[in-house]
Amino acid sequence: MRDERRPDIPRGLLNRASLTLQAAWRRDAPWLRLLRSLSRLHQVVLHIRLQLFRWGWRSTYRSPAPVVVVGNISVGGTGKTPVVSALVAGMLARGLRVGVVSRGYGARPGHFPRRVRPDSHWHDCGDEPLMIVRQTDCPLVVSPRRADAVRELLQWRGLDLVISDDGLQHLALERDFEIVLLDPALGVGNGQLLPAGPLREPPARLESCDWILQRDSAIPERHFRYQVDGLVNIRTGETRAVKTFAGQCVQAIAGIANPAAFFASLRSLGMQVWERPYPDHYAFGAADFNGLQDLPIIMTEKDAVKCAAFVESNAWFLKITAILPQELLEQVARLANLSRSQE
Repeated sequence: MRDERRPDIPRGLLNRASLTLQAAWRRDAPWLRLLRSLSRLHQVVLHIRLQLFRWGWRSTYRSPAPVVVVGNISVGGTGKTPVVSALVAGMLARGLRVGVVSRGYGARPGHFPRRVRPDSHWHDCGDEPLMIVRQTDCPLVVSPRRADAVRELLQWRGLDLVISDDGLQHLALERDFEIVLLDPALGVGNGQLLPAGPLREPPARLESCDWILQRDSAIPERHFRYQVDGLVNIRTGETRAVKTFAGQCVQAIAGIANPAAFFASLRSLGMQVWERPYPDHYAFGAADFNGLQDLPIIMTEKDAVKCAAFVESNAWFLKITAILPQELLEQVARLANLSRSQE
């Protein structure tokens, strides 16, 4: 159900355009053909850029520690950040020293690279990197230049493995293993590059990656799922089982790329949902929660890292864990162990 009491929920013109485009990509709307000349131009630019790197006209950085890139070929939320956290946890459980680099989308401008710690402010590093650090306590560095982030990370800690959160198209950083995530509902959409379709790179790019993941995929080797671990109170840290809120009406807040998926997941857990979608990476403020004390507030963990200072005790985040294929974890661990044995 949509909240009729507050029709002015901020979305922004860009977010509305994004939602319109996503709907058009899903049904391959006829008017998208008008954008195909721009998509062909996009493909030409991609090809030229790739050749510049192949011919050595643009420099690349080879890390002494293996680099695993977790990215996607499409826009929108595919679950990269939960997968990165799960991959870090899987490597730590195997006794490996692992760190993460990220662009730090949403971080305030200034000097980069920046080290991220659990007590960092999200304004300095972005919401997703802060969430990863708080979930895993791993060393993490953000920089728009991922090679600079890797250099800083390796100076900070001796590592067996570096994981790049996103950066599939960041060719200046050489990589040893690529994990590509597909949108669980959209896949490759209509197969067209932006803006006529959702793709950053052609579908053929999937053939060169090492592993493809798609949430709840019917293809076993691609399949991963989310495990719901409970609801965590943002103010107190208390954890409750999701069944505590089954049958209740809740105010669901999501400033992510695909808020509809989050709302659907809450409904699948038995909640009655008032939808409050915001633009991806939205910078929440206290005013966004005025008058929201009458019902429980449920949000994503990514949003929660930005809201602890001003929400009340009725605000909770849904804690989830990505469950990855064991063979994927073993392959990545073998890569790190091989590098360690050659030191």
